Amino acid sequence: MASVPRPLTASPAARPAVAPEPWIERTFGRWLPGRTPCRILEFAAGYGRVTRHLVKHLPDHQIVSSDIHPEACRFMASALRCDVRPSCYEPAELNVGSGYDLVFALSLFSHLPPKRFGTWLAALSRATAEQGFLMFTTHGEASMEGASPPAVGRLSKTLGFV
Repeated sequence: MASVPRPLTASPAARPAVAPEPWIERTFGRWLPGRTPCRILEFAAGYGRVTRHLVKHLPDHQIVSSDIHPEACRFMASALRCDVRPSCYEPAELNVGSGYDLVFALSLFSHLPPKRFGTWLAALSRATAEQGFLMFTTHGEASMEGASPPAVGRLSKTLGFV
């Protein structure tokens, strides 16, 4: 049986600001300079694998997490004290809000069938602010082979890729 992450005891508002861990600053700080407060969405967050660090180290930002598993959403809302938006199985039905300065999905695209890549990428891009960033991990360019070329092409022209 997998162990459940240890819950935090204080709400983000009750925690004092602490110096960000180096990986948080390297990963998020370079994309969000001068954007305080900003809105950050961790999509497919599980039990808050990254959210738990963001609420601790970026207390001035609005952190929102989303996952498809209701028990994971309940855990993040109660233990991490962050805003939670449930996910869904169909990208067209996704309702996590919009206007996020940063949307990131770690490992989601590594687990999707190739034909779902483009539709989920488009759904997450709709949640991203016009000048925002969409950050995701894949298994490299081969991950996009089954993606719908129009969806990926539209995103690369609209959002650009880094």
